[in-house]
Amino acid sequence: MKRLKGYGIGRYVASGLAYVIADEQLHTHRHVLEDPEKEIRCFQSALSSAKATIEAYIREAHAKEAEQIFLSHIAMLDDQDMKKQIESSIRSGLTLEDALQKVKARYLDRLQQSDDAYLLARAQDIEDVFTQIQVHRERDQKNHEERLFGIAVKHHFYPSEVLALYRAGIFGFVAETGSALSHSAMIAESLQCPMVFGIDEVHTIIRDGSIVCVDGEKGEVIVSPTKSILEQYVRTPMKATDIRPHPSTPIAVYANINFISEIALLRHTDISGIGLVRTEYLFHDLDGLPGKAEQVEVYRAILGDFPERIVIIRAFDKIPEMHLGTTRNEDGVSMRGVETLLAHPDVFSTQLEAMLKASSAGKLKILLPMVTSSEAMIATRKLIERLKERLIQEGTDIANIIPLGAMIETPLALDVLNDIIHASDFVAIGSNDLLERLLSIDRERDLKEYMSSAAKDIFLDVVRTIAAQAKKNHQTVGICGRMAEMEDLYPEYRKIGIDYVSVACDHWRK
Repeated sequence: MKRLKGYGIGRYVASGLAYVIADEQLHTHRHVLEDPEKEIRCFQSALSSAKATIEAYIREAHAKEAEQIFLSHIAMLDDQDMKKQIESSIRSGLTLEDALQKVKARYLDRLQQSDDAYLLARAQDIEDVFTQIQVHRERDQKNHEERLFGIAVKHHFYPSEVLALYRAGIFGFVAETGSALSHSAMIAESLQCPMVFGIDEVHTIIRDGSIVCVDGEKGEVIVSPTKSILEQYVRTPMKATDIRPHPSTPIAVYANINFISEIALLRHTDISGIGLVRTEYLFHDLDGLPGKAEQVEVYRAILGDFPERIVIIRAFDKIPEMHLGTTRNEDGVSMRGVETLLAHPDVFSTQLEAMLKASSAGKLKILLPMVTSSEAMIATRKLIERLKERLIQEGTDIANIIPLGAMIETPLALDVLNDIIHASDFVAIGSNDLLERLLSIDRERDLKEYMSSAAKDIFLDVVRTIAAQAKKNHQTVGICGRMAEMEDLYPEYRKIGIDYVSVACDHWRK
């Protein structure tokens, strides 16, 4: 028996036969082009097949929780400029494989030259999409099509691989590289499958066909376990009876809500409130953006389920480009958060009006994502006041006080922190994005640096600065993201002046 230690995702366990997948199994490589026009037809066919596969992922119940990721993949496959570049490369004499490599390298080079962390994080999506095209070109998906029933072991997993392997019967993942902030990890967690990464040479340590146990919470993999240990690692899905009350802590513990299904689970906890409703994930089953009536219904349901507790609803952070036409500024840099919303007032006004109409059902606070200026706060506040005035004249019942908060997630926000706080009613610290930028890491890198004591010290220093400024203005301060789940830091958070932490619903799994 051998125990391997890495970093884990999800409070789930699983055991089964190991299926070791080598990267070179994905595709072969040809260097001789026989017929350019025939090659282009093969490319077009592979493109259609890849798109159909991803659309199938979105339609599946389990895949819907990752809809935003796969919608962005479809948008890439529909990119006419990419298609033209690949076809032009083939006509110049390259095989499809070489053309894909050439165009992919060009796209990745653009991303890597940017200092925008969101663009850098999309590099793995680019890799995934181009891999999908090549896999469909060769029609060699036997690893995904046969029933496997076990644990997949690989150097690295792309988001589409996680879902495809899950469909084939895989219910646990072990990788050499990865990140708790990656799209692959998010999908694995939504499927209630444990994922452990950060184990060097894992695909050589674990032999194909050996029995392994995977513990996402402990970040541990056990190779050739004893019978008694194996019995402890039977995979079971999360349900309401698995929910435990949060432990006694020196700080208020709130919960995050990504999906409506989590409301029923949280009724069984003694949470202090809802600290982050990620609205961009709530409407994953719709083909387009949600209408006003749909949003009112969902927001009212959440507020109504926790009428005596604070519920912080965050405005859309990311919206698929296909629904807005563009989400890039004049310099071509991808926009996120409140900047995108203010650039699309029809979308923003609809969402804010829906929140206002639902506000009488509970204790609503509105949170703006990725705030980098006081001007954004002021503009949003003016928009809310105009909407409130009209709704009141129409006879709509609206809560008297609806605090407006700013999410601090970037070093840029720290530079104008005083101005942002003066324009806000409360502050939430988004630890995932903030620490990612402070450490200059991306969502697909190994988390050793992210989880280090040095990283925690850096984060605590920033939290002290934010909390001190907020307290001068008598504002509450909360922490969301990975650092909100670090219970060893709770005493220090309280000492600093943090009022609450908001953790994933899964944090209460027994």
